[in-house]
Amino acid sequence: MKVAIVGGNGFLGSAITKAAVGRGWEVSSISQSGRPFRTPSGHTPKWTDEVKWTSANVFDQNTYSDVIKQSDAVVHTIGILLESDYKNGPLDALKGLIAGRENPNPLTGGLYERLNRDAAIRVADVYRNTRTTQEDNPFVYISAADIFRPLIPSRYISTKREAEEYLKRLDGIRDISLRPGLMYHPHTRPISTIPATMIDILNKLPKPFINGLDADSNLQSVQNLLHTSALHIDTVGAAALEAILDKSQSGDVNVDDIKRLAWKS
Repeated sequence: MKVAIVGGNGFLGSAITKAAVGRGWEVSSISQSGRPFRTPSGHTPKWTDEVKWTSANVFDQNTYSDVIKQSDAVVHTIGILLESDYKNGPLDALKGLIAGRENPNPLTGGLYERLNRDAAIRVADVYRNTRTTQEDNPFVYISAADIFRPLIPSRYISTKREAEEYLKRLDGIRDISLRPGLMYHPHTRPISTIPATMIDILNKLPKPFINGLDADSNLQSVQNLLHTSALHIDTVGAAALEAILDKSQSGDVNVDDIKRLAWKS
């Protein structure tokens, strides 16, 4: 199996890349820097030697179409949680999430659309256009569960859903949209364990389930949070690879199904 992982040196992308290498797959990572994954301490793990690391701009297909063309499957992991903290790192992002601030600059209002939606659409189009047969063509998109409103702008989840809908309508690929909630790893991103622990505690508390809420309401998102467990990135990574192998798997994949897929690996 040859797989291209867009954002393969990132937080989740590196977990998927490592898992694919562990299965003996031929793995290519596409990212802006093209640099191999490094741990927070600056260490480059041995498994990175087995990956083809490619520097590319996802909005310029000439920089990566050859990699996509040679791949049997694609996993797209690029996305942002907070526009105002783009490229500032996970600590600033978590601070912003806790503070609940909106994007302070209305002139930069296109990052959600560009990175959460348009990037995935562009890569999926390239993947579809490079297919030469009608065989199985799995495209895994890392979407998200709707659990963060009103702490972050609704456009975070709406742009994810718009990307999902586009992929469903795209002929020639098997679309798979994973919808994890909060993801964590105690070593590569230690701070992520704090909200993950809080969410798991909330999940275990007895609480009512209110039926009939408007799906677009903030209250529905809060209710989702109270019933959605946090996931280790290795769990999501394993699920992504199992979804590629399972030809019956397509469409939206919620947290419970992500766990089910991961347990199969």
